[in-house]
Amino acid sequence: MASLLRVDEMDSNTEPLMKFQTGAYNLAELLTVTGGSAPISERTSWNAEAIPVVRLPTPAGSALNVMPNAPTVEGMYMTIIYPAGPVYAMGDGFDIGTVETPAPTDAEVHRVYYSSGLLWKDA
Repeated sequence: MASLLRVDEMDSNTEPLMKFQTGAYNLAELLTVTGGSAPISERTSWNAEAIPVVRLPTPAGSALNVMPNAPTVEGMYMTIIYPAGPVYAMGDGFDIGTVETPAPTDAEVHRVYYSSGLLWKDA
């Protein structure tokens, strides 16, 4: 089946046969703290449909609120790389009933989420 799918492959005119549109990136973008203040109310927010693979910043304080925009596309995946150390709080774009908040650790944590019902859920 994979031989039938040609995504972003060039044809003889060097034009992509199918262009990626949303959620088609695999390079982790380092986010910045976008609001709040240390020690406990810093937050970072972003459009996860435009930037689906992110590395969170290390906050100045002890906690970071993680706030991707709620998804508008069903079945999309998002990856978040959590740095070691801080406590994380999940924003309202997550399905709080199904998403497990990463615990503070000495190593970074990679988590994958998928969009369903206009919320991010653990994959």
